[in-house]
Formats: sequence, structure tokens, C-alpha cells
Amino acid sequence: MHFISTGFSPVNSVPPRNLDHPGKSHGANEKASRLMTTDSNATRVVLTIAGFDPSGGAGIIADARTLLAFGCRPVAAITSLTFQSSEMFFGSIHQTAGSLWAQIEPLVKEFRIAAVKIGMLPTSDLVLEVARLVRETNIPAPVLDPVLYSSSGYELMEPAAREAWLHLKQRSEVRGQRSEQSGPQLKAIDVLDDDGTVTVLRGEWIDGPPVRGTGCMLSAAIAAGLARDMNLQESVSAAKRFVEDVFRCARDGAPDPAMPRE
Repeated sequence: MHFISTGFSPVNSVPPRNLDHPGKSHGANEKASRLMTTDSNATRVVLTIAGFDPSGGAGIIADARTLLAFGCRPVAAITSLTFQSSEMFFGSIHQTAGSLWAQIEPLVKEFRIAAVKIGMLPTSDLVLEVARLVRETNIPAPVLDPVLYSSSGYELMEPAAREAWLHLKQRSEVRGQRSEQSGPQLKAIDVLDDDGTVTVLRGEWIDGPPVRGTGCMLSAAIAAGLARDMNLQESVSAAKRFVEDVFRCARDGAPDPAMPRE
């Protein structure tokens, strides 16, 4: 699995959009909301930009559950409405660049966004719109978790979107890769490359039933850690432990740690 945590470089082919700077006051209610999110003890707001999975196993719902488990407040914008169950994928309807921006603009004006997670970006228009968003607002550098295919093999990212994504990926600063270590004591190994500083994160290899949405949970957990003022290595380590707990609970039949408790 791959993830990238970086700010996008400007995309020169995209003309600038005229918009009010999110730091500008837009009335008493908005100012009060911003003041509430600046307090060090306030709940940190994390924006997830991703697809909607109606089964709740992945996408925005999985992101929201994870962010809540880390004590963050999730806000969200949908890139694609998918039609799927826990086992089958039937299709999707993608948002336009305009409809995505219409979802995000009120959020960046109302809240001080502490972290951003970006998931499914199915079209090149959406990739470029997200690049524009990062360039033209003061949101933090996002955690990126692109989704190419569903687990059943359905294509979730069009070829043109992949080309636009690769253009942005080549300019990234931080990336990670997961590998498997063979042998009698199998381990899950993640390699974090933070602009040339490489950290190897080793964890337990957990045999158990398949678990959906673990990539969404991992990237959302990294964003939550960054929102809570962890550095990148601390955020990745905390996210890795969280996902390990999800696998362990699935193996043992215990309650999912990402599910709210009564």
C-alpha cells in the first residue's frame, strides 16, 4: 500500500479561481466558529475528500469513524457516489469539479481545518480541482490515499486521472510503502521516506479474515495524528497501531476499535 503526505505544487494549466481567502471573516457566526477551533483544547476538525460507500466499510464513512476514534471532528466532501454492498461493486456516479468545490468552500470558510485526507479521485477534473484547492486555500498539506480499483476489480480511477495524479505524485515530498517479510516470523513492514529521512516501521503480521477499508482507516488515522500535533513519524506509527488493532479485533471477534462505543 502507498500513501503520500504532501502539499501539491501549483498546476500551471489551471487558471486561478477568484475566491475569498478562508482566513477572512465572513460574519459574526463564522468568526465565532473559527475562534472555537483555534483553542488548543478544542476538537480538531479534519476534512476528508473521498468516495461514498453506502455499506460503510470504506470511503468517507470509514474515514469518519476513524477520525472520531482519534477524538477529531470529521467534515467531508464526496467525490463519487458508489453503488456497492460489503461484497459487490455495481457502479458509481462521479461529482464534477464544480460540485466538489461547492461542498468544500463552505467548510474551509467556516472551520479552521487541522488536517486533510484525500481518497478516491476518479476523474482528471477532480484531481486538478483538488490541486487547485490545496494551492488556493490555507488548508494543511493533505494525506493522499488514491484508490485505483475496488476489491472486486472495478476501475475507480480513469486513465486520464491517473496521468494527472502521477504528475502530482512526482512532486511529492513524503511517501511510504508496505512490504512483507518472509520467514518463520512474518512481520508487516512499512517504510516511511520523509524527504530523504527513511524510517522502517515493523509490526505484527496478523492472520485473520479480510477487512475492508483498512487503507481508508490508515490514511484517515495519519491525518488525525497530524491534526493532534503529532509529527509525521508519530502519526504514521499511531495509524499503523490503530489498523493493527482493527485486524486483531477481526481475528478475535472483538468489537471494531473504529466503531463508536455506548
